[in-house]
Amino acid sequence: MNAKNGRNAMSASKTLSRRAARLLCGVLLTAGVIPAAHAAPALQDVQEVVVQYPRITGGTAADMCGLSRADLTSSLVTTLQGLGVPAVSVLDAKPLMIGAARIELTPETATLNNQGIECTSWVELRAQTKNTLHIPPVELRREVTVVYWRAGQLANSGETQHANLVKELLLKQGRQFGEQYKADQPSAIPEPDDSTEKN
Repeated sequence: MNAKNGRNAMSASKTLSRRAARLLCGVLLTAGVIPAAHAAPALQDVQEVVVQYPRITGGTAADMCGLSRADLTSSLVTTLQGLGVPAVSVLDAKPLMIGAARIELTPETATLNNQGIECTSWVELRAQTKNTLHIPPVELRREVTVVYWRAGQLANSGETQHANLVKELLLKQGRQFGEQYKADQPSAIPEPDDSTEKN
């Protein structure tokens, strides 16, 4: 190997190493392996979870596969409330109270229909808020979406079974969100036992 080829090999190796390091850092941050110091869990002290009307894309395909917005919304709200999550449908939500932490929980499906033979949908549930921030040095205020939690899965079935399969996956994701919500809440401090004799 001549000197030029050696330099090229070393440069390529360094480039791959930098790319690998960035990829690994991104994976670890996404997985929550590198938590921010002194940061509260994402869902801690959230007081209102507003379940948005499902976004169903796919047009005719979604209709052929039997997907229903109203059924998905009511089932998801009922499941979350059963887990102790302060969830309410967007149709029943009251105006936001000052000082109350509220997030939106958005169900979303994107559906394809294969010539009337089978249906394929991407089913996703996402907890998020939309915020307006001022980030120096740019003076303009920016609207950003902060995602606190997200889960998604692919569903594939025949037309007649697809609506139930999508509903089952969405409710499964709802239960996962409910478990995460409970896990993120601060532990209750035990009340002092008044019956304990004082010395």
